[in-house]
Amino acid sequence: MERTASPTAGYIETDLRQSLPQSQTFKELYFLNSQGKIFISTNEALLNADQLAETYFKEGLMGSYITPLQQTPQLVSGSDTSNIMDRFAVILSMPVIDAMGRRWVS
Repeated sequence: MERTASPTAGYIETDLRQSLPQSQTFKELYFLNSQGKIFISTNEALLNADQLAETYFKEGLMGSYITPLQQTPQLVSGSDTSNIMDRFAVILSMPVIDAMGRRWVS
């Protein structure tokens, strides 16, 4: 069963933006809707970006999917290119499921 996004999305985005700088693991986090558009992001430049054609989006609709290490400068925020790891990413995608087992979609 699917449910639509609510004002909760704004709270999630705020919480992610506040906690991400403290993370040693993640550089960016974002949520896509069922049409492949980014609707929550820690990087405002990515909001509404269309990811429909991306393999990680298509595979993530079916279950957990992890990409191999890949060069993805368009997904990494920040302008400091002196650190080569800032230009590589591993992307994890999966449906968001609530405590009742329902997919959360926008």
